[in-house]
Amino acid sequence: AMAYFAYRRRDALAVRSTLRPLLGRRVDGWIGDVVDTAALVGGVFGIAASLGVGVVQLNVALDILFGIPQGTGAQIGLIALSVIMATISATTGVDRGVRMLSNINVVLAIGLALWVLITGNTAFLMDSLVGSVGDFMVQFPQLTLETYAYNRPEAWLNDWTLFFWAWWVTWGAFVGMFLARISRGRTIREFILGALILPFSYVVMWVAIFGNNALDLIRSGNQEFAEATIAKPEQGLYLMLDAAGGRPVIALALFVGILFYVTSADSGALVMSSLSSRIKGEREDAAPWLRIFWATLTGVLTVAMLVAGGITILQQATLVMALPFSFILVIIMACLLKALRQEATFNLARSRAYRNRQVGFTGTAAGLRHVSWRDRLSHTFDHVSPEQARRALDRRIVPALKAVAAELGKENLEAQVHIEGAEAVDPDDERNYLGRVTLLVTDPHSEAREGEVEPEVLERADGRRVFRYVVRMVEAPAPSYGSGMNEADDVTVRLEVRLRGGGVGYDIMDWSADQVAHDVLDHYERWLEYLGTSGAALA
Repeated sequence: AMAYFAYRRRDALAVRSTLRPLLGRRVDGWIGDVVDTAALVGGVFGIAASLGVGVVQLNVALDILFGIPQGTGAQIGLIALSVIMATISATTGVDRGVRMLSNINVVLAIGLALWVLITGNTAFLMDSLVGSVGDFMVQFPQLTLETYAYNRPEAWLNDWTLFFWAWWVTWGAFVGMFLARISRGRTIREFILGALILPFSYVVMWVAIFGNNALDLIRSGNQEFAEATIAKPEQGLYLMLDAAGGRPVIALALFVGILFYVTSADSGALVMSSLSSRIKGEREDAAPWLRIFWATLTGVLTVAMLVAGGITILQQATLVMALPFSFILVIIMACLLKALRQEATFNLARSRAYRNRQVGFTGTAAGLRHVSWRDRLSHTFDHVSPEQARRALDRRIVPALKAVAAELGKENLEAQVHIEGAEAVDPDDERNYLGRVTLLVTDPHSEAREGEVEPEVLERADGRRVFRYVVRMVEAPAPSYGSGMNEADDVTVRLEVRLRGGGVGYDIMDWSADQVAHDVLDHYERWLEYLGTSGAALA
């Protein structure tokens, strides 16, 4: 949901943006602040719970390797070390520190799993992996609807089932924003499949190898391992690794565990700092001092809960913090569904409006103007200078937009053309921005419905809908063809139309004034069709 509203609707990359279809402009006020705060507080407690459970297990490895006793003192030291590492990583941003540590972490973790697979009963582990996937596919529908109405294990449900549900809910906004940050340009289908299949596959691999290896130890008669793990579950991993390779493997597992801790804390600090500040674009990070603050606060909260009561307190706090945000998640699902249906309606209107292109006019984007194919091909390889683009803008595009505005004015519509220079920065585009010209057409008879943010529509203060057609002059890297190679500073200028609905823009540099006017009418008719279709759908 956050990725869709940030990249398709050009909204802020924040939880509040996902509620705009329902709440409209109110999400920019105190209601949006409450929603972001609920996500923020839940995320802090979710990450703190993960770190608290993690340091308890890491402390066991320190005890085995170095004789450091298990207790609050050693756990606080681990938290302090990890917070320092997380702070350094978070202040370097996603592309450097966070990515580097995450890559190292994944490689080492997979290496550890492969070691257990190779040194253990490999044939049994592979067979059990396939069998476990089959069991999952068969039992998943039944377990999904299992409510334990006849035999209810209250303690287990409260301490584990509900706790894990709450744990995942508190991580929802944090993981969602992080995935959105690294998924620009993906389709919704790719995004969903990637978010479901890749983590699930990793979990299947990890649990099948480590879980079944532990079961194989018990099946082979190692009752001491079973009894020790039941007595203290946090030491079970290291007892199993001791049988798989001894202290060097335990040391590797300790290092991997610390990296898991650090990558959770640094990415959490990065996301929480973004949630708690108004950043200009989805690719921008919050101030370094704010990332340091959140990394430190997470560590302090983890220490406080461990001192107050250990894992039990962590579980209870997570349950409490997840409850309010779980209601927000349900509303977010409804808002995303509404937005997607709205976009489907818009696409239907566009397909209807395209039929009008076949009736009577030849100067459209599909037909271009009547030029030879050789002239058209030569333009494909041209490099356009800013001066050439400015001349085309002044001589053809601006006069065409003003002519359309004048004709629309005769129909009692408010139509204006605005010309802006390089100061009109577009935060959604990393290219060098040289200016833009905008045609705005206000419909005096239609009022924007509350919460509606349809493509190509701007809501004015008086609530009326406004159609816009924007031509942006931007510098883009010059394409290279054949054996030729361009340098990094080889650029060309595009006069690009890219509408509010998202998608890739198209260049109208070589269009005639008549073509530009027809293209404006194409989009305006599509907009009018959308208003009629969406109004009928709601009626």
